[in-house]
Amino acid sequence: MKRVLSLILCLAIAAATLAAAIPLRASAYEVTLEVNGVNRYREEGELIIYDSANGKTTASNEWGEEAVIGADNKCISVAKKGNSEIPAGGFVVSGHNNNDRTKAQNADKVMESIAVGSYVYFDKGAMTITVTDTPKGDNGPVDYTVTKEIDGTNVYREAGKIIIYKNVETTETNEWGIEAIVKSGIVVSVGGNNNAVPTGMGCFVISGNGDGMDWIRDNIKVGMAAKLDGTTLTLTYGSATLTYRLELAMQTLEDKYNAAVSAYRMFD
Repeated sequence: MKRVLSLILCLAIAAATLAAAIPLRASAYEVTLEVNGVNRYREEGELIIYDSANGKTTASNEWGEEAVIGADNKCISVAKKGNSEIPAGGFVVSGHNNNDRTKAQNADKVMESIAVGSYVYFDKGAMTITVTDTPKGDNGPVDYTVTKEIDGTNVYREAGKIIIYKNVETTETNEWGIEAIVKSGIVVSVGGNNNAVPTGMGCFVISGNGDGMDWIRDNIKVGMAAKLDGTTLTLTYGSATLTYRLELAMQTLEDKYNAAVSAYRMFD
């Protein structure tokens, strides 16, 4: 187990070094989408990546949208279909809508975000895809910044709004939304409602409903740097984000190992 953790630590250091070496490239269009899995059955509302390890096709049903991405990371086709052929060296982005319209509509996101000729990059470490209209020239970690004008602070969260909560005990929100918790300027969790609001410098909760909820799902990832300047919210995904996510994964793995040892599970 120690060898596994040491290997993961080495990978984290290497990934952080690689990410720091990649310059930020400006693009007129850039969006990120969260990936739910790789080379497995696509459940309701999910976004799945299929590559050659899955076989010649995605083996998915017709109730979704699929974007075929070539070896050069350029989109070849986008269509409402299933069982798309997986190109050599490329992959397929397969999305499915959720029957509950308050949850992820990933088939719609595929059609709205990816067009023939778009460049699509899959970051397996972050489990996200980045769609852009300019080539990155590298399949490594992608640095990017997103901004959003918030709709209020410490007020009732209406449909379609993004509200910031700070210097209060809880957000007191209902179940029809999603929230991202920021501690010391870093997003530490995304999910849930009526969250406790952390205290201290750079601590707040980003809360969204309706379109605001969709924006949070599509743009905010654990480990991103978050800054609030007046009504402007700025989030940055960079090498520090990747390092944070890898460290979190290592801690989760170590916690599982310690829990297993405490329960006297046998290991080879």
